[in-house]
Amino acid sequence: MWGDFFAVADKIVCFSNSSKEILRTAYPSLPEEKIIVSPHKVEGFFPLKFVSKRGTLHIGVVGAINLHKGLEILKQMAKLLEEKNYDARIILIGQASEAISSNKLIVTGEYKREELPSLIKKHNISVVFIPSICSETFSFTTDEIMMMELPLAVFDIGAPPERVRSYKKGLVIGKIDAAYALEELLKFSKIVKKQA
Repeated sequence: MWGDFFAVADKIVCFSNSSKEILRTAYPSLPEEKIIVSPHKVEGFFPLKFVSKRGTLHIGVVGAINLHKGLEILKQMAKLLEEKNYDARIILIGQASEAISSNKLIVTGEYKREELPSLIKKHNISVVFIPSICSETFSFTTDEIMMMELPLAVFDIGAPPERVRSYKKGLVIGKIDAAYALEELLKFSKIVKKQA
């Protein structure tokens, strides 16, 4: 049914090359010229003029986090931080779909979009991590963090890595695994501190 619908459409707009590739995999007979890649326009954020303080590394995660947005990854990372007694903490600026009991993970709760820059400063975020494990068609959070010129790490899935690869303060994590991601974030944060 969707194939018939796409066949009569004049054009199909995708928000990323990743979503275009998914569409082309499902419907390989679609003419290339029918598909247009046009990312969403994100506005309202500016570079943050602050340098995170020395001391405990604060890994920021932004938004509403559930299973497909990486909840299990965060829980495992918090457990690893506890077990290895790393001087690091995860700060979730937003909410989780279930309670997480860990002294290495702080959930700040729901926030308004315009509050994000001040919350990042308040919680002394050194690096932002988007732990999504699903193939996002875009990611407003990715653009917002890049507009604030903050260090940003994402998994190599969906639309976010398309932009993060060419972002000078970006890290694309090649394996969806909590232990691997944590080690990559710890290394990345040291590189970012040297560059600051």
